[in-house]
Amino acid sequence: MLFVAGPHDVVDENASRKNIFTGQTARKIAEQEAALAGRSGAVLWAASRKDGSKLTTLDLESPPVFDGMAAADGKLFLCSMDGKVTALEGLDE
Repeated sequence: MLFVAGPHDVVDENASRKNIFTGQTARKIAEQEAALAGRSGAVLWAASRKDGSKLTTLDLESPPVFDGMAAADGKLFLCSMDGKVTALEGLDE
């Protein structure tokens, strides 16, 4: 199983380039900046090692720090931007 985690993707970059000077784009960019700073939670995706399909998602309180995930002994350990270490288990394929 492959795990991917990070902040929510708020901004549609292609649409933003076309409407860069609108208030809605400015709000979306501010939301994305908050997400990247760890203030808007995050999401963890589990993908199949067989075909790459998304198996499940889990909302997280805070994004993991860079290179802050490790799998060992049947568990996934996450070091998050809020200073916590979380151990998840039971995510078998």
